[in-house]
Amino acid sequence: TTLGAPGTLEMMLSLKENVDFHVFAEFPFLAQETGKKRCARTAFLPKLPPGPLLRKSRALPRGPKIGEKKRLDDSLIAGDVLLDARGLRDKLDLDLGYLGQLLQANQQTARADQFISSIQNEEQRKLAQARVQLQRGELSGCAASLQAVLAEDPENQTALALEAMLAITERRPISPGIIKKLNEPTRTVAEGWNDAKSQDWDAVARLDSRLSQATPQDVCFPSALFLRVGWRNQSGQPEKGAEAIELLQKAVPYSEQTMFLLPWAYAGLLAKEDVIVLGAVEKRIRIAQGMKKNLTPQALRAFVTKHEAILDKMNHSPEELQPRIAHARKRLQLLLR
Repeated sequence: TTLGAPGTLEMMLSLKENVDFHVFAEFPFLAQETGKKRCARTAFLPKLPPGPLLRKSRALPRGPKIGEKKRLDDSLIAGDVLLDARGLRDKLDLDLGYLGQLLQANQQTARADQFISSIQNEEQRKLAQARVQLQRGELSGCAASLQAVLAEDPENQTALALEAMLAITERRPISPGIIKKLNEPTRTVAEGWNDAKSQDWDAVARLDSRLSQATPQDVCFPSALFLRVGWRNQSGQPEKGAEAIELLQKAVPYSEQTMFLLPWAYAGLLAKEDVIVLGAVEKRIRIAQGMKKNLTPQALRAFVTKHEAILDKMNHSPEELQPRIAHARKRLQLLLR
């Protein structure tokens, strides 16, 4: 389920079972159930391609401690050229919402907040704020920011696009009336979301060329990519699984890496690429370990059951992968203790 999925509703993204569909994967929403604001999208791991390199990732140094990170954030904010509303960013005519999203996606939360505060135009500030709030999983705040813009400008395309992505995040269908107001590529993504929610993956497949027009700067880009991967994973055809892997390898931005791990795992299963499957599962287990204290026992059990099922499908994996598979199973059981 995704641009996220609150709770249990899940879309068919893979072989014969329900899996997480869209952008946030399930982690932010599991955390949200606990009343915490922390979003798993900030729990980024070292950028390593799925496969053997992941075995070396355990030797990588840990990230900065809290105090060290604050000093780093403060140093980035001090004299920050991006905070000068009449400086370089004005001359370059930057997309302020996209820039705020990038700052947040790369864990520069304090810098993102300062950046939004520096935007003098109220409408632009609200739109940038809504995009960052969506990135953080602060859905009620995002909705309030968008309503403030749409109350003054009901046809604002940026606000309408963000509202459509908010609907996807909240697992809501998007009405035909709203879809008609949207420009491309958001309109196609909204159509594809409704088709996917109805499990009409053939209809999603027919939209593929239009979905491919979305770029990373578009707020709908992660959704478009999930849809393109989703219908391929749903096809049951190994060659489509290989296509899904190629799409993910080429198109996933670094800042969005963790939210695509589950589709990556299912694409690997379909394409019989066990190293890719295992690498994605190992990363997701590591994320879950970091969030364990924020997750309910029910959420942890669901997570363990889902990932044990994935590992069960790897019963014909090469002998050299068996120790890693066994270790992954052990780590899953430790989540329940």
